[in-house]
Amino acid sequence: MTTQFVSEIDSNLIVNNKKETKKSIFKEYERVILDSLLQTFGLDFIILDQYGGDVDTIHNLEQVGDNSRMSIKNSETRLKYESRGEYDSHKYHSDKQYIARNREFSKQRKAEGIKDAYTKETLHKSHDLDHIISAKSMHDNAAVYATSLDPVTLVNSDDNLVPTISSVNRSKGAKSVNQFLSDWESTREMRQTKIKELHNKPVLTDKERKQLKKYEELEKLKPEEVKKLYNKSKQSMTNKLNKDYYTSSKFAKDTTKAALKLGGKMAVKQVIGFVLVEVWFAVKERISFCSGDSLKSFFSEILEGIKEGFAKAKSKYKEIISKIKEGLLSGIIASLMTTLTNTVKTLLESSVKVLRHASSAIVQSIKVLFFDKHNSWQEKIHAVLVLLATSASTIIGSLIGGYLAPILSKIPIVGELLVTFIEVFISGMLSCTLIYFIDKWNIAKKIVDFIQRLDINPFGEYVECMKQRVAAYEAYVAKLLEIDVDSIVKETRRYAQVVSILQSNNDDVKSNYKLKALFKDLEITLPWKGDFSSFMSNKKNQLVFE
Repeated sequence: MTTQFVSEIDSNLIVNNKKETKKSIFKEYERVILDSLLQTFGLDFIILDQYGGDVDTIHNLEQVGDNSRMSIKNSETRLKYESRGEYDSHKYHSDKQYIARNREFSKQRKAEGIKDAYTKETLHKSHDLDHIISAKSMHDNAAVYATSLDPVTLVNSDDNLVPTISSVNRSKGAKSVNQFLSDWESTREMRQTKIKELHNKPVLTDKERKQLKKYEELEKLKPEEVKKLYNKSKQSMTNKLNKDYYTSSKFAKDTTKAALKLGGKMAVKQVIGFVLVEVWFAVKERISFCSGDSLKSFFSEILEGIKEGFAKAKSKYKEIISKIKEGLLSGIIASLMTTLTNTVKTLLESSVKVLRHASSAIVQSIKVLFFDKHNSWQEKIHAVLVLLATSASTIIGSLIGGYLAPILSKIPIVGELLVTFIEVFISGMLSCTLIYFIDKWNIAKKIVDFIQRLDINPFGEYVECMKQRVAAYEAYVAKLLEIDVDSIVKETRRYAQVVSILQSNNDDVKSNYKLKALFKDLEITLPWKGDFSSFMSNKKNQLVFE
């Protein structure tokens, strides 16, 4: 599917003879459909889409370890992550920040008591200092190793450390918040039963008293407070990681490299597809005129057709250059869109493929509308409709194939071939159907007629607004030209003198004297007469500003 092929389509074709419908469609659009299927399924081996895209994002890196399909793309980040070593609790709990924060809470608790972050109870006797996001979770978070931040320093920041009772802290341990709350909820009924049993006992052993205390303290836990604190701390951590990583040269280099790499691969795909389609039509034409009955003459015609196809492609070097530009731009846009999307949502390989084909269709549509030399807007709209119809068909075929792949790929030998066949068949049939109705119903003409009936110019309002602004600027410039620049300079200097007097002299008498002299020089009439103090002491006097 390429712009050059679309530009060759007769946009005024309307099929009237039902018997000739199929022939008419394939005669006009075989090149477009063939190129689209070839680009989508025949040459897709050139581009191997990765789960989560080609560039690491904080959102995706945080899934490493939990999601077996997620991988680290940057080799430096991968090395740092893999060489992080085993989790050492002592390393994280002996950090200076952790010790200093714990001392602050101890001092506050002994003086006036502190609020337990998870139960909201006031603590006086003792407390534990808990990492809201556990130290182990931070140690195993691959996103940290993509940044210049230290996991020990990060996890021991003030917004991730809170006081709580020992029962809660030790029950939570190195678990994630979700795992801790899930375990707490699943054992709640057991705890409540145990509490009743122990309360009904007349005498408790030391072990039972400790057990009762532990269960009662855990029952005081407020899950909504834990979630609230976790969300707040998680957002703070994410903001720190995002700021460090997305402003780093590593991310900029990886993004640029991935965009150019995909752009280059898509440019290669476009050129190879262009050449193969030329070869196909040359071979097809040779075979149709083959008069010999021998197998040798048949293969001879095929070889000649291949040579002609390559010669035709070579002669169309300008179109090949256009294909390279088109593929490069489409690849860069698709890569940037994939990376941007992966910052908030992980894309599957199929989604990356869809995004890539959609980007290609958008670039080609823009080229048709604004850069190709079509005779009318009807022809431009017709070409864009064919582009979008063909692109949509290949995307739908890919999605259906991806949905059936887990089932059909289990069939020995022919499984993968069957998936590809279904994708190509569905895409081809949809393309033919959609293009048929675009022609049969003359949709392009109807769109143009509809726009004309509205009697609107999409750029008219903008142009009129720009005209008004230009007129306003011209009027303003004309006023500026009337200004006496020398007078402005002299007046500005006098104002500067006033400011200088007010700023540089702390002596009120001297300032008063200088200001009066300046008023006289500027020919400003004072709003009072005589001595100011005597003037103001008379209630009948009024200040008069001229």
